[in-house]
Amino acid sequence: MPKKYDKWLLIAVIIIAIFGIVMIYSASNIWAEYKFNDPFKYLKAQTIFLIVGITIMIIVILIPSYPI
Repeated sequence: MPKKYDKWLLIAVIIIAIFGIVMIYSASNIWAEYKFNDPFKYLKAQTIFLIVGITIMIIVILIPSYPI
């Protein structure tokens, strides 16, 4: 039997995470341009962490759970 999950909660988490990435870019692009000559440095790093986190979340959702 596949594990049931709350689709709306998953969508809300993804939307909030994307909003957070936009805020990180908005807050750090000038500093990253000045210090690293790349305005997307922090955006790229955070996007990689988001992709890894969502991948792990999906893997955990797909693992079947059994009652103890």
